[in-house]
Amino acid sequence: MDIVAKAATYFGFALALGAGVFQRFAYPVPPPAARRALGWGLVLGGLLVAVGAVLDVAAVLDRVARGRVDADLVRSYLTATRHGRASLVRIGLALAVLGWGAWQALTVARPQRAGHHGTDAAAHGAFIVFGLAWLATAAWVGHSGAMGMGGALASLAHLVAVVAWAGALTWLVWLPVWPDGSRLAAAVTYVGRVGLAAVAVLAVSGLAMARLHLDPPSAIVSSAYGWALIAKLVLFAAVLSTAAVNRRRRVPRFVRGQRGPLLRAVRVESALLAAVVVATAVLATRAPVHGG
Repeated sequence: MDIVAKAATYFGFALALGAGVFQRFAYPVPPPAARRALGWGLVLGGLLVAVGAVLDVAAVLDRVARGRVDADLVRSYLTATRHGRASLVRIGLALAVLGWGAWQALTVARPQRAGHHGTDAAAHGAFIVFGLAWLATAAWVGHSGAMGMGGALASLAHLVAVVAWAGALTWLVWLPVWPDGSRLAAAVTYVGRVGLAAVAVLAVSGLAMARLHLDPPSAIVSSAYGWALIAKLVLFAAVLSTAAVNRRRRVPRFVRGQRGPLLRAVRVESALLAAVVVATAVLATRAPVHGG
C-alpha cells in the first residue's frame, strides 16, 4: 500500500502542477480542446493526491495499530501528529485543485484573454506559492524532512524539479497541440529549458539527500534503500540520454518542420520519467541508513 500511496501522490502532483506549468508558462491561451483536457487533468491530479494521502495515512495507522483502527485513533492521528496534519492540508489543497479543474473543464467555452500582464504576474505568483505549499506537505514529512530544515528543503527542491519536468513534458506529449506551428515551437523550447533546470536541481538535491540517508556511503550496495536509489539513478540516466539525443538530433529536425521524430522521442522520454516517478515512490518507502 505504501508504494501505491506514494506513486499516486507523485503522479497526481505531476498531472496537476504540470498542467499549471504548461498552461501558464509553456503554452498560454490553449485551444478549447486542450484547455478542457488540462482541466480534467487537474481533476485527476487532485483526486490522485487525495487518494494517495488517504492510503498513506491508512498504511501508517495499520502498522501502528496492527489492524485495530477506530475513529478516535484516526481523529487523534490526523490532528496531533505532523504527518496527520500535513496529510489533512494536502487533501484540502487537492480538493481545491479538483474543484478548479472541474470549473475550467466545464467553462471551456468562455473566452480567455491574454495581455493583462499585472493580472498574469499575480496569477503566476499565486500558482507558484500554491504549488510550493502543496509539495511541501509531502516534503516536510518524508525521510529528508525528518532530518531537519535542510533535508526538507532538499526534498522540496527535488519534488519541484521532478514534478515540473515530468508534468510539463507529459502535457506537451499528449495534448492536441502538435498541429500548431509557432506556439508549439515556443512550448518545446520552454519545456526543454525546464528539463535542463530540473537536471541541475535534481543533481544537487539528490546528492544532498544521498549524503543524509546513506551513512556510510557503502550502504548504497548493502541496503534496500541503496539498491532502490541505484535503480532510480539508472532510469534517470536513461532519461538524460534520451533527452540529450532529442536535443542534439531531433530538435533541429523539428525546427526544419519534421515533427514526427521528436514527438515519438519525447513520448519515450515521458514514459521514462514516469518510471523515475515510480522509482521515487519505491525509494520513499525504503528505510534510509543512518550511522550503520
